[in-house]
Amino acid sequence: MYGGASGGVIATVEVARHGNRAVLINSTHRLGGMTSGGLGMTDGGSTETIRGLRREFYQRTLAWSVI
Repeated sequence: MYGGASGGVIATVEVARHGNRAVLINSTHRLGGMTSGGLGMTDGGSTETIRGLRREFYQRTLAWSVI
């Protein structure tokens, strides 16, 4: 995959979870784009619409930040 924004990261993770080899190529030193930078539609939107790997990302981030 090329592109380290959240879509590229999620696609790479999904490919690997299905048992395939995956490589993520990013042109910067940061991964996740605006999502990992703290910006997103969830800042003011409905959290009930968040599903899949995005939901897992938020849950893991919250669990990690509480430790």
